[in-house]
Amino acid sequence: RSGIKSSFIEEISKYLFVNHPVVKKQKLLFENSDICTGLFFSKDTVKTTSKDVDFCICRKKKITVGKDSFFVKIPVVSVECKTHMDGTMFNEVIDTATRLRTSSPDSHNFVLMLWNQVGRDTFTVRRKATFVSEFFALMKKPRNKIEEYNIETKPEVLLAYYNTVSKALDEYFKEYNFPEYGTYLS
Repeated sequence: RSGIKSSFIEEISKYLFVNHPVVKKQKLLFENSDICTGLFFSKDTVKTTSKDVDFCICRKKKITVGKDSFFVKIPVVSVECKTHMDGTMFNEVIDTATRLRTSSPDSHNFVLMLWNQVGRDTFTVRRKATFVSEFFALMKKPRNKIEEYNIETKPEVLLAYYNTVSKALDEYFKEYNFPEYGTYLS
């Protein structure tokens, strides 16, 4: 059952965003393997590092250095999909988000899970010290096996997820206006 749950969580994103106006206009791709996390230069060559993620809306770009060329998948939005998230998974999610955001600072990283098992203390301390833009739990943590098997997701959370990712897609392609004075980062 857990495999079906995790597959559902991964697949729902594709169905939610396959016809999104930004995805269509920008000809974005849905990929989950070899998402670029960095470029490294040596005296002879350029190498990339990459990471597999559960779901990613990305752009594919060709990079040419001298006579060598290769393609990289640049994340626009990446999503880690979990049936439930515990402390170990929380650390892995933060590591992945850090690697992706370091190489693609305009990208957004999200977590979509059925329920959260990470405690209040961990979230209180680390929620703002992460490159995860938002965590979405579709239901309360089950109190017993019956509740665990009888999945009752909250549609308002799925709608909030859709709206937040939509805003991230719009923001990624928004033109930056450099002001003469005032605030510069917003």
